[in-house]
Amino acid sequence: MKTRDRKRKALARRSRQRGASVFIVVLVIAMLTAIGVFAARSSRLSTTASGHARQMTQTHYLTEYAMELSVAQVSTNVAVHVNRMNSAKDTSCFAMAGALGASCHRIFEPNLAEQLVPQGTLLLEPPTAAAAGSLGSGALDRSFAIEMTSFSMGKPVAGFDLSPTSPANFKFGTIVMTGISQIRPTGTASWTSSESARAFLMLGPL
Repeated sequence: MKTRDRKRKALARRSRQRGASVFIVVLVIAMLTAIGVFAARSSRLSTTASGHARQMTQTHYLTEYAMELSVAQVSTNVAVHVNRMNSAKDTSCFAMAGALGASCHRIFEPNLAEQLVPQGTLLLEPPTAAAAGSLGSGALDRSFAIEMTSFSMGKPVAGFDLSPTSPANFKFGTIVMTGISQIRPTGTASWTSSESARAFLMLGPL
């Protein structure tokens, strides 16, 4: 009888030990899995952050590029652009949102691309199998708009006569130029980077 009780107790003890061992093994596996998931997530976050920083840099230079091209276009015929800005009351301008009767003239990417057609030059080079394009080798799309607002007459720049009785009555004006650009993936990804920049231009002689 005593022998049978001892065997029963030994079996119960081994069963408890086996259950504790299984629990420890499961706990270790879960801990190692969590560490692996955390390491993979951390690696992905650094790669994502690097990609976002690169895209923001591209957006920054795209904004500067668009503004410089717009300045070059305005410089070729200042009076035409000033007249368009004063006559076309574009109420959808971002820089003058909510302002009643605000004067605004916008320049879009197709307007700037038309200037380069006679030269056989593209505004931005698309990526090919042999070389990366202007925005790299990724499938990225872009858009930008330049807004010219707040025209006002200003004083002549240095070197011009200030006398109102001068036969050469030079007039100068100032405008505010706001550049808005955006870069986004062409696929189903939802991340987008955008940037706005502002500059004050002196125009003339008018």
